[in-house]
Amino acid sequence: MAAKRRVRGRTEGGRSAKPTLLIVCEGETEYNYFKELKSRFRASWMIPLKSDKPDPNGVMECAAREAKKHCAKGLDVEAWILIDAESEVEEKRRRYRDVLQKAASKKIRAANSSPCFEYWLLLHFAPGAKVYTPEEAVSELRRKDRIPEYRKPVLPCDQLWELYRAGGPSEAAVARRAELSADGETPIFGRPVTYVDMLVDRIVEILKMK
Repeated sequence: MAAKRRVRGRTEGGRSAKPTLLIVCEGETEYNYFKELKSRFRASWMIPLKSDKPDPNGVMECAAREAKKHCAKGLDVEAWILIDAESEVEEKRRRYRDVLQKAASKKIRAANSSPCFEYWLLLHFAPGAKVYTPEEAVSELRRKDRIPEYRKPVLPCDQLWELYRAGGPSEAAVARRAELSADGETPIFGRPVTYVDMLVDRIVEILKMK
């Protein structure tokens, strides 16, 4: 029997085909987080990578390069980047906002966080938390009722997944973006804010595809 050919994310037989989810990370912690999700679900269609250049522009360039490479193989690639704003001073130096705008123009989706990825982790335990620096985010995350032994890049993945499944962190991330919008701010550039929920939600959505 001849193999079915993929056309724009579908097979010739009309059955939905999973896209290739390319996830390029700035840091080791984020990379481990998504590598664990790939392993947990045996998701061969997920490609988590750690950028060879640990800065927002380097992550974006890596995503563009890798997406082009996988598209050349005939894959239906959906590229995402994970970048952090860090402190307000670092945000400007790292051209965080410029990279987010440039990524959008290249159709690369951003699961960005401000100040850092730990803000997303913190929302699993404290949905209403607001932290404005990476140091504050880590300090809050290390409270005894959260992840007191937290040390990058190790994560309690089973615990985080169960808390995600309960809905709290995603709902908190959405609520925070709505709050920023109501205050007249552009959510994607807000502080604190995270869009990691959108990427995890997207993974769950793809998992449900037949």
